[in-house]
Amino acid sequence: MTEIGQSHPNAAQRDYWNSDEGLKWVEFEGELDQLLQRVNDRLLRLSDPAPDEQVLDIGCGTGATARDLAERLNGGGAVLAADISAQLLKRARKRGGGVTYVLADAQCHDFGADRFDLAVSRFGTMFFNEPILAFRNIHRSLKSGGRLHMACWGGMAENPWFAVPGKQASKLLGVARSAWDGAEPGPVAFADADRVVAMLEQAGFDDVSATRETVGLVHPGPPQALARLAARLGPVDRILRMAGGGDAELTVIEARIANAFRRYATPHGVHLPARLNFFAATRR
Repeated sequence: MTEIGQSHPNAAQRDYWNSDEGLKWVEFEGELDQLLQRVNDRLLRLSDPAPDEQVLDIGCGTGATARDLAERLNGGGAVLAADISAQLLKRARKRGGGVTYVLADAQCHDFGADRFDLAVSRFGTMFFNEPILAFRNIHRSLKSGGRLHMACWGGMAENPWFAVPGKQASKLLGVARSAWDGAEPGPVAFADADRVVAMLEQAGFDDVSATRETVGLVHPGPPQALARLAARLGPVDRILRMAGGGDAELTVIEARIANAFRRYATPHGVHLPARLNFFAATRR
């Protein structure tokens, strides 16, 4: 296993996801899994894992996608799920689901050559410090004919999950949008689909494609509950740290987010449209 030390190329990401901030993704795991389930469903339809395949899940977090993959394989193949966060993996292992988990950075971890039929990632590949090197490493791990499928966020402005909380926090705390929108590595680092296609091709992949789709993020609601989630993750957390904000500011931001989210409320929960890039590539 690769040692994730201070000189590691993704040390900043390692530190974040193993900090108290990263623990929020464990605290809100149930809500996040529900919110992102339709993204999982779409990713699995596009990647179409066969029952006997060897599958790598990149940036698995607490394991929601890995468990869905294992269920599709139904015991015929195997899922290896990798993440840089020990605390997220600790939670994933407790959930079980027939998945093998490894603490590893997919940018540089030696998974072995010609090992996997399929590599997938739901929002896990945008955090690489050197994406082309990471894609080359993933390319090496795939068998001839192996596929890579990734779900990545579009831009913040076209995703209410980011845009609404970011706008409210920025207005209250006086932080310029340019200070937090589009920082790399980060959640919207792969919003420019053409750029990512070029990186995948440079890494050696063939048959590279990108498809922009809108997928619903569904939360049971009410808007106040979704606002509480959004106010503790994503751009709000970053803006609060930049401005030195505290609980008082967070309470105001949360209320403003809830008010803005009401337009997305339905009798069946809060439905946020998510603009996503789905990437596909093959190792020949």
